[in-house]
Amino acid sequence: MAANAVKIPEKVVFNRSTFEQFKFYTRLYGETEWGGLCIGFQKNRAFYVRAIILPPQKRKSLGSCEFRKELFPLLTKQLIELQNKYKDFYDYRIGVWIHTHPGFGVFFSGTDINTFRYLTKLSPDYLGVVLDPIKNQVIGYNSRIQSPEEENRDIEAENQETIEKPDSFQEIPVEFADPESTKDQEETFLRELTEYISSPRASQLIEDTKNIEVFVPLAEKDHFIRTMSLRIQYVEERIAELRHQTRFEVTQGRIESQLRRLLASSEVKHRDIAIPDYVVIKKDGFHYSIREEREIAIEQIRWNEINDFNAKVVQEMTHPQHGNKAHILLVSIEKQKKRLFAKPIMKRFFIYTMNISDFYQCLAEYSPSARIQWDNLEGKTVDDKEQSDTPSSIDEESETREQQNQQDGEKTELPDDGNE
Repeated sequence: MAANAVKIPEKVVFNRSTFEQFKFYTRLYGETEWGGLCIGFQKNRAFYVRAIILPPQKRKSLGSCEFRKELFPLLTKQLIELQNKYKDFYDYRIGVWIHTHPGFGVFFSGTDINTFRYLTKLSPDYLGVVLDPIKNQVIGYNSRIQSPEEENRDIEAENQETIEKPDSFQEIPVEFADPESTKDQEETFLRELTEYISSPRASQLIEDTKNIEVFVPLAEKDHFIRTMSLRIQYVEERIAELRHQTRFEVTQGRIESQLRRLLASSEVKHRDIAIPDYVVIKKDGFHYSIREEREIAIEQIRWNEINDFNAKVVQEMTHPQHGNKAHILLVSIEKQKKRLFAKPIMKRFFIYTMNISDFYQCLAEYSPSARIQWDNLEGKTVDDKEQSDTPSSIDEESETREQQNQQDGEKTELPDDGNE
């Protein structure tokens, strides 16, 4: 169909609530580009956007994005079904391709021009909109081809700026209409469209797609609730990512004295055992901090630097009231040689944890070759009369060992204390 055989819109008008939701979402997730489609209707020479559909991206980065083409037939099919049900909305269609340029301005890149040229060959009345949610800028284009005179005039007016401008498509105004009272039937139409598009059934029809975001006009109160729910969703996702990156974490300050007593009883064989204040196991390695006089040294051992990782349980305790188990681990790490004839570097730590299963899971995921040993220990239980936390049982046991050592004239060797 020739471009002059259809009425090509000369401006695009967004419902303000719909657009603000889209801008809010893409600003939250502004580390990458986003692309989607707009649904609305054309009246005279303006296209009025009522809904923005934003699927998870097939590929995305700070400088590009791509969603699956299956979104087009999915939306078209649902629009036809709803239009058969609600005759007044026969003219609703997909009319705008919208995507973001987070932080680097609004224009059509070379890739954008090729994409929009393809879309306008399918339907010349398609419009293109670019939003920069960080700089709060927006620009729109239709499929009209600028004449050479118009192109030269634009360049002269802009003093031949180096910013890439679309030299083949005409820029059009982008306007916003304040939320007006939506008719009951239109509200029902948009609600049913939203329910279907954002349903698991629709998501399954698009490969690798978990959910599809739909933004439609909302009243002020509902708009506020929607934006708050998006913010909560974003925070929960970031927390989940951090939990995945930091799977095991322990602070040992509360039982430092007990650990040092245990260390003192093993100083003959293990003079190099350290007691870190803080231990974190991440995807990239083993992180810990050591206090040295008035300074704190924060160090990291990457997984690819480790030749051997051995963790040995040397103490187990069970609290009689809540039944939680605590463990002391002797962790031995042999780092790879930096030179051919150099001696391997050994690092040894005492680590106290009340979540040993998480420790195991992290090692299984990040360092599958790690070896874990468990001494044949009897579970140690805190005395019912004691009001202190579990670590006090370590203190008592250390005192008992010291008394035995004085009687026997020998030092107890860890980690063989469980075989006494």
